[in-house]
This record gives sequence, structure tokens and C-alpha cells, in this order.
Amino acid sequence: MSLITLLDTKDIVKDCITAIVENFDNKESISFVKDPNILTKELINIYKLQYNLIFTYYNKSTAKKVGHSSETNNTLGKNRVLEYYYQHQFLHNTSAIVDEVFEQYDALNSLACKKSDQDKTYREFLLFLEESIDIVHFAVEYGCLFAEHAVMLDKDIKDFPKCIYEDINFKNEVIEQISRWTDGMNLEKNVSPNIASKLTDNYADHALYVMKNVRKLIRNFAFKDWKIYPEDYYTKEKLEDLFKLSQNVIASVYNIILYVSLSNADLFCRYVEEVFGTHRDIIREQLNNPDNYILIYHLAYGCYVAKNYVNARRQIDDPRYTMKDFGTIIGVEV
Repeated sequence: MSLITLLDTKDIVKDCITAIVENFDNKESISFVKDPNILTKELINIYKLQYNLIFTYYNKSTAKKVGHSSETNNTLGKNRVLEYYYQHQFLHNTSAIVDEVFEQYDALNSLACKKSDQDKTYREFLLFLEESIDIVHFAVEYGCLFAEHAVMLDKDIKDFPKCIYEDINFKNEVIEQISRWTDGMNLEKNVSPNIASKLTDNYADHALYVMKNVRKLIRNFAFKDWKIYPEDYYTKEKLEDLFKLSQNVIASVYNIILYVSLSNADLFCRYVEEVFGTHRDIIREQLNNPDNYILIYHLAYGCYVAKNYVNARRQIDDPRYTMKDFGTIIGVEV
């Protein structure tokens, strides 16, 4: 299982949430900025952070591994080159997200086992939260890749793959594409206490709930080497549909975070207290009101931003990723 980084990065989580709390210094109650589209706005920012990570660190490495050249581009043609490259990306992402779903499943099973060591139980809750955010990371990465592919359809293939890790204007076009697709999606309608209430007390069902959404997504990829797909399989319309399916994965994770946090409210409130210094009994009381469930979603957003910082730092200062004999590993074991 992963190390828990949410204790090391709690100041980042705090900064994210204080931006939407109207009366943060009030120790008796707190309220939030009233914005019906706040989750969608936060999600767009998540996409921007994720694509910056992809553009800055990931794409160059992937392009080298896939091994495209100008000669290959001319021989295969634009659509086939893009199909082969993004097939590699999509399947790589699928391997990663499936692994994270089972990491979440293991974390949930550990959390479900009652034990006398409350500190260990608390860390297991944080591990569940962290594994859930890792699923969001890869679901968002799917969305970024779909948007990148869509933008690339309008570009000259001779600029590929350098444009996906060197061209700042290209990067900005991808972010604009993500924003256009996300603006009209209304994540709020797919993330709600009503949906979360349909989950069961069997934690194994939670991982299955996410996995079903992942399956709906990957079934729409042109991933079968034993099947011939049309050259124009990945149209902009197809990529937008895939983007919507990837958002369903994100919504399913948000709903599980809500359900498990409410089912383990004392553990959730302990982390809130650790982040904000706000008394957990006040937060615990406020969670009795469904109008305040938004705090859990905002916390998930803050946790993503914190993990994005960790993932970026790993690329330059974590010996497990750089293969250098120096650097720092952030996180604690369960």
C-alpha cells in the first residue's frame, strides 16, 4: 500500500478549504460560500493542475518510450500515429487506475476491521482517503489525455510529439478544451448525498461501484489488437463522450468518499481538526445537516491539490522515481 502523505501536506489542504469558508475563525459553527457550481469550478482547477503535471513531467518520458519518429509519422499517417500513441497512454492509465481501485479496496477492508488501536484506525481512514484521491488522479488524467488527443487532431503530425511537452500554446489549448467540456457537465448532479446513500455497508461494493464506471470507460477504447478499427475512430465527438465517462468515475469516487466519511465521522472530524485546529465535536454536529456535506467534497479537493504537489515533487526529489541516490520520501506508513 501507499504511504500516507496527507499528514505532511495538511497546510495545502487547509489553504484550499479556507478559500471557500466564510467564517473560518468562528469556533462555534462554519458556513461555506454559496456557489451551486463550486464542485465544477474546483474540478476544472484539478484538471489544470493535472495537465500541468502531464505536460511538464510525463509526456516527454512517454513519447520516448513509445518511440515515435518523423519517419514513423509519415509512414503510418496522422490518425494511426495518434491512435497507437494514445492507445499506449489509455492502457497505461487503465493499469494504474485498476491498481488504485484495489488499493482502495484493501484500505477499506482494513478500515472495516475493528481494532483497539484508534491511531492505527485513523491512519487507515487516511489511507482510504489517499487511495481514493489516487483514483481521481488517474480519472482526471484520462480526461486530460482525451482533450489533448482532441486538440492534436487539428495539428500537423510533424509537430508530434514535441508539441505535447514543449509548446506552451498547445498546452493552453488543451486546458481551454478541458474547460469547455467541463463547464457544461455540472458535476454536482452526479455527486450527491442521495447517490451516496444508495451504497451499502459492504465496503467491497464500493470498489465494485468505481470499477463498473472504469469498465464503461475502457470498453470504448480502441484497445483490441485483434480488431481493426476505422482510422477516424477517435473523433472529437468520441473523445468528448469518453471525457464524460471519465467524469462518472470521478463522481463515483466522490460519492464513496462522502459515504465512508459519514460512516466514520469521528475519524473524518479528527482529520479536519488536525488540518484546521477546529474542534471536531463542532464539525461532527454540523455533519448532521446534509447542507454541510459539501465540506467533505471540499476536503477531497484539498487532498487532490496536496497529492498533486507530492506527485510533482516526486519527479525531481524522490529517489524511488528519479533513481538517484539522494532525495526525500514524503509520507508515513499505516
